[in-house]
Amino acid sequence: MTDDLIFTTGLRYIYSDLFDSEFTPRVYLVYHLNDNIALKGGVSKGYKTPAAKQLTNGYYNYANNNAYFGNPDLKPEESINYESGVDFMVFDFAHYSITGFITDFTNQISSEDLTGMQNDINCSNGIVCKRPINLGKTQTKGIEFAFNTKTYNGFSLNSSYTFMDNRYKDGQKNWFGGDRIENLLRHIAMLKLNYERGKFSSYIKTRARLDTIAKAKGGGNGSLPWQKYKPFYIVDLGINYKINKQSSLSFAVQNLFDKNFFDPQVTRWDGANPAGYANRYQDYTEGRSFWLSYKYDF
Repeated sequence: MTDDLIFTTGLRYIYSDLFDSEFTPRVYLVYHLNDNIALKGGVSKGYKTPAAKQLTNGYYNYANNNAYFGNPDLKPEESINYESGVDFMVFDFAHYSITGFITDFTNQISSEDLTGMQNDINCSNGIVCKRPINLGKTQTKGIEFAFNTKTYNGFSLNSSYTFMDNRYKDGQKNWFGGDRIENLLRHIAMLKLNYERGKFSSYIKTRARLDTIAKAKGGGNGSLPWQKYKPFYIVDLGINYKINKQSSLSFAVQNLFDKNFFDPQVTRWDGANPAGYANRYQDYTEGRSFWLSYKYDF
């Protein structure tokens, strides 16, 4: 439109032989107040069809004490997203971004935990069983902050934080009587310190997921002994050496401090004997792991 005002639009056609096909338009506007500050905003429509495996009548994957079941009644997820924000530079050293958003969902795809015997799998004895479900009408409101610095003496910093408030909008309640949606976290944070020197580069990164309402087990047939899952914190480390223009060698350590994310607690009793367990953490994450890779660009 002008050098300072940029308008973009797009239209996507999503074809599915299992569900209705759909057009998803989007419009976005960016206005540069000056060289350091830009205002932005837009509206977009979303349409997400379930993966074919999610429609399986039974379980489609079992690994590491996690069993994933399908749901043949699963419907496509539809959404409309509204967002606005501002990007700005500070002293030509750091870039900031602040974005607020509201997303209205219909048939939002989420998951529920299962208990008992499911297709010959005992989901109550240390095995986590999950099945996708639709949530009906829901709304997510949130704000995102991002902060990235330029490199100074080899060091740079990347960080981000997202706050999300997820609510039922069709009168549905969670097990605890509120309208917050279960299994969806409220806070996500990331902090990454980078270092570069010649052909050598490295990073150390920490991530956190906090404040997640627990989903009742068995699709609402019983409650957990706790209202929220335990907070999730993890630290990763990576090192890269560029051998030449075409090749590089990388080494990474995931879950650097070998944090244990399996904390089983009794959820059901058969007289004096435990009859069911659930993990205090929302998801099981593996312990410390090491990765060595070689990359060659042709």
